[in-house]
Amino acid sequence: MTAQVLFLGVTLTTPSTVTPATAPAVPAAPQRLAARLWALSEIRWATLSTLLFAAGGIAQLAGAPASV
Repeated sequence: MTAQVLFLGVTLTTPSTVTPATAPAVPAAPQRLAARLWALSEIRWATLSTLLFAAGGIAQLAGAPASV
């Protein structure tokens, strides 16, 4: 592998300096969809609000006092 640099119309070709010791690491496996979605703060807020809404509905059906 070689790298080329064009500077003022002069092309300089140098051998690649990447060696097995400095080669880029293997990219990580792609994350699952749930992990990618959970990384969004909007998803976390939506989940929290849905859980609170469901808890309120369950409390109302269980006979909790009415809100003021």
